[in-house]
Amino acid sequence: MARVLVADDDNITRRLLQATLQKYGHDVTAVDTGDKAWDMLQDPMSPQLLILDWVMPGMDGPEIVRRLRESEMERYHYVILLTAKTQKDDVIKGLEAGADDFITKPFDKNELLFRLRAGERIIELENNLEERNWQLESTSKLLASSNERMKKDLETAARAQKSLLPSSEPDTDKVKFAWNYTPCDELAGDILNFFKLDDDHIAAYVLDVSGHGVAAALLSVTVSRFLTSDHNATSLLMQQDADSGEWKVSPPQHVARRLNEQFPLDLSTGQYFTIMYGVLDLKNMKFTYVSAGHPDLVHSPKEGEARALQSRGLPIGFDEGAEYDEYEVALQPGDRVILYSDGVVEMKNSAGEQFETARLEQTVQRYRRASLQECVEGIVTTVQEWGKELPSQDDITVLAFEMQ
Repeated sequence: MARVLVADDDNITRRLLQATLQKYGHDVTAVDTGDKAWDMLQDPMSPQLLILDWVMPGMDGPEIVRRLRESEMERYHYVILLTAKTQKDDVIKGLEAGADDFITKPFDKNELLFRLRAGERIIELENNLEERNWQLESTSKLLASSNERMKKDLETAARAQKSLLPSSEPDTDKVKFAWNYTPCDELAGDILNFFKLDDDHIAAYVLDVSGHGVAAALLSVTVSRFLTSDHNATSLLMQQDADSGEWKVSPPQHVARRLNEQFPLDLSTGQYFTIMYGVLDLKNMKFTYVSAGHPDLVHSPKEGEARALQSRGLPIGFDEGAEYDEYEVALQPGDRVILYSDGVVEMKNSAGEQFETARLEQTVQRYRRASLQECVEGIVTTVQEWGKELPSQDDITVLAFEMQ
């Protein structure tokens, strides 16, 4: 049964209320003034069911109700005003003060118990709602804290991923590089790099892992760790001659084959990656490359039209016995080569049309007289403008070099 606070300055009425309610199992506290009742209500654990006399010394019933409603007490108090006033204006005055119900004097026992039970149900509903609100607030705070931690973790991971990108150009005056890396999320499935293998050769690649987010980023970072110029037994890009012990540059098709063996398709996640990997021969002015399911590179000669050079090959991991063909493009001073991820040519506009290779060729040609960096930025800006009316769709990665 409920805990009830009774406040009435009439001794007989107060005792009668107390006895009646206690008879039916209620825990009753009775006081003879409004001031005493108000003092008791300052205790957070005070009764939530109140029966207050309308007229009492000090604070009267409506005044207590007004103060309750204006206060910021955490729990709701259900107030029944006990009064001899029956006029409509008096009832309205009590409701305006915030009273929940009325009982007229002399009170009827059955009516009192009925109205008290209604109050108990309201209090129970209010307390349940308060408990749920508290739980929701606690859960919301927990989620906010978790999201903040996750955001910081993602920002840290994104910085770590970006730290793997090129920080400087190779030490040579024979070629110039430019690039742009624009993830669609905090973490990207794309990654690019270029670096010297030896005095005459520079490796360059753009890699694109299927999907987005943490899983794609982890795989892209893992693969990039295998694509280094380290001279050791695990190196994919360098080979040691068994007889002379001399280190030589691995052919691109050998690199693709080794990657295919090292990273079979993950059937549980369906995750795979494509890559355009090539070796720039500075002495012989040629770029030898292999494509594993990756978009065709674009060759932009100093004099002539930019065009995509077709190349074929399965994505890494699709077929454990896959063979990869090598392609070669002869270069002259001023020639440019552009590697990119599928986020460039597959960008869609609001009509669902993809940017496609032909538009990329036109864009490269339009920026032919601009600097290499301006050309790369022009490609990215044009692609983003094409898809500006739709949410971010995919990572955009562009890597270009120009022979000097």
